[in-house]
Amino acid sequence: MKKRILYLLTGLLVCRLQFEFKQRTNFFKNGKGKGTITCDNNEKADVDLKIYGGWVALKSKSFQSGGTFSPVSDISMLFGSYNAPEGTTGTGGDMTPIPVVSKSGISLRFTNPSDGEALGLTPGGILRVIQQK
Repeated sequence: MKKRILYLLTGLLVCRLQFEFKQRTNFFKNGKGKGTITCDNNEKADVDLKIYGGWVALKSKSFQSGGTFSPVSDISMLFGSYNAPEGTTGTGGDMTPIPVVSKSGISLRFTNPSDGEALGLTPGGILRVIQQK
């Protein structure tokens, strides 16, 4: 209800991304997935997701998760390339994923899966959100 009021008062939408990746390893440099963006004004968009530069994934062959975008005025603003900040997280081979990526003032915060494993891009990684035709 609060998010709906935010939209009515400010014209800003709160949108969420639900997605699935099918991958066989715990870490991959490039990956593809599919997802759906759903906004508080009931707009939806099916999207293809492409990851470049690394991702720490779950131990299973596929996983589902999601995230929340920062408020925007239009769903079309959510498509494009999101970057993880440069820098290091963790030491040696123990890399911690970065749970927030951003582009032009818009951020996407990943939701950790129910089993508690961390989810996110590695430093310098890129996530492309592409609207399906």
